[in-house]
Amino acid sequence: MNFNTLKKELEKHPSINEVRKGFSLKNEWLSDEEAIVVSIKPEFPFTVGDEESIIALSDSVGIPIEIEYSSPNDLFELEDDSPISTEFFSEINKNATNNLSQYGNITYEPPVGVNLNPTTDATSVVCSVSPDSGWDLLRDFLREAEGEVTIGMYDFTAPHILEEIEQNFNENITALNLVIQEKANFGSGTKKDDLPENEVIKRLQEKYGNKFNYEYAHVKGKTRIFGGYYHIKVATDRNRFWLSSGNWQSSNVPEYSPAKDNSQSPWYISKYNREWQVKISSKDLAEKFDKFLKHDLHESRKKNQIFRQKGLQSVSFRPEVFVPLSLLTSYGEEKILEKAKYFDPLIINLDEGRSINIQPLLTPDNFIQEIKKLLESANSSISFQNQALSINKNNNQEFMDLLQVMVDKQNQGVDVRIIIRGEFIERAKLERLKTKGFDMSKVRLQDRCHTKGIIVDSKICVVGSHNFSNSGTTINRDASLIFHDKKISEYYEQIFEYDWSNLTYQKVRIGQNKYTPRIAMPNESAPPGMIKMSWDEFYGEL
Repeated sequence: MNFNTLKKELEKHPSINEVRKGFSLKNEWLSDEEAIVVSIKPEFPFTVGDEESIIALSDSVGIPIEIEYSSPNDLFELEDDSPISTEFFSEINKNATNNLSQYGNITYEPPVGVNLNPTTDATSVVCSVSPDSGWDLLRDFLREAEGEVTIGMYDFTAPHILEEIEQNFNENITALNLVIQEKANFGSGTKKDDLPENEVIKRLQEKYGNKFNYEYAHVKGKTRIFGGYYHIKVATDRNRFWLSSGNWQSSNVPEYSPAKDNSQSPWYISKYNREWQVKISSKDLAEKFDKFLKHDLHESRKKNQIFRQKGLQSVSFRPEVFVPLSLLTSYGEEKILEKAKYFDPLIINLDEGRSINIQPLLTPDNFIQEIKKLLESANSSISFQNQALSINKNNNQEFMDLLQVMVDKQNQGVDVRIIIRGEFIERAKLERLKTKGFDMSKVRLQDRCHTKGIIVDSKICVVGSHNFSNSGTTINRDASLIFHDKKISEYYEQIFEYDWSNLTYQKVRIGQNKYTPRIAMPNESAPPGMIKMSWDEFYGEL
């Protein structure tokens, strides 16, 4: 029996989601041996006898057959360039084709007269990571802010950040502008005490009155400006600039900086996200991002008003999911139970004799072009740490070309090491990386990895919010910076090395037995040992 015949026959069964060519698991990680993977819907599991009968077909096709259980993402796989479907998500989309801009299936156009040229005017740069010292960095920025403050944020729900803005903002603040993604996820784990975003907005309105100006980013419908996610994490007062991989949520910025107290407790690193962030004194950078964010606010307001006037409403179609409680406990936690290491911030004060070349990056504007040039320049090493490195069944060619640069560099002898988030990555996604040509011995998983960083040749560093996915590199709104500076690169490289050696693993955790995340049916109670979560709460912004 050939593969195509087997696939056709098995996929007739209502319990089978997919039959595909993949790679056999050895010691819980992808090997070089080819295998046929039969993916079963966990809502409708086979009996042991059924599974044994399928595995026994290995002899007839000549390669091993292995069983996995489909994840919610496998069953409900959305195209990554849009978390909204023209059929399901908005009345405005029905029977309509999205307006196309030069950037793709969105209507985005950049502000007139604003460029993203490199800058060298920074007078100070402070680099840090979370959970180590992220709160101290953000709190300092908020207390130093003056004049008009503009914020672009995916999620803003952390009560301690809101209280800081309410109570300790400088008296000289003349305006507070906020562009935000609608409907943040919160409510469990380290975010159990976080606030609904409408409460955050209400309290800011009460505190600042007419000084407060906000709008939800227009990311839905055929007139969407961005590709489903306003994923940026930026704040500026036009003289200072803060940027991070992490949202203003308690999971990203806990209300404690363990590095300051020389803590060695593994609790923080095992419970909170790993994030990279920077605070920069740069009038040029701050003004650039201020103008882009205000443009986002004004354009979103215009299109949202039309949307609302027509009485249209965006409705999330993604289901809730059941998640095993064991999956919410870090797999690597036992490696650091005795003690953990937390890193102090790096503080660089620049005098007249030293400057740093900083390249601002935005999607949809210039990210993929600039990052491709950077990766092509690598001679010795690429250290890549990101929540996502996500190849879908159908992919944007620009994104695939970007990944090909990494594969080519690896094949040329450049040391390409990759850390991606581990809790919810499916075997199929890892198989696609291997098929693309990545050396899977140099790919490791890290729980709660929310970093979006790259270090090239130990001398050039990328810090920002861009996921390496189809939409994350092309049509979402995200911001990053390229630092052409050895000192900054070495700072983040030491943290990459620490995470690589202490917090990473190679183990496919999802889908290896019936006790795996699955879609929750309407009104269904959570099975024993599992918890019901929203789609976004589990998968985040992948």
